[in-house]
Amino acid sequence: MKKLARYLLNLILFIVFVFVVFAVINLSITLMMTGEVDIHGDSGLNQMGILVSGFISWMIVGKINNSKLWIRLFNHKDIS
Repeated sequence: MKKLARYLLNLILFIVFVFVVFAVINLSITLMMTGEVDIHGDSGLNQMGILVSGFISWMIVGKINNSKLWIRLFNHKDIS
């Protein structure tokens, strides 16, 4: 049961980080290029933003998985 909860929590964290990082990237790119917030920006920049935010989120979730708190929360000896 702990293994399922761990995978579910990883997925939720990844999705949350993707949306947050994508919003920051999209906002900063549109502000730099146009000087105003445009919700209908260039789709190519949005696609690159979602790729970059996915990679950054993957790195963040990987760091969280290797943290001492995460190992203490989901004891790996009990999972196997």
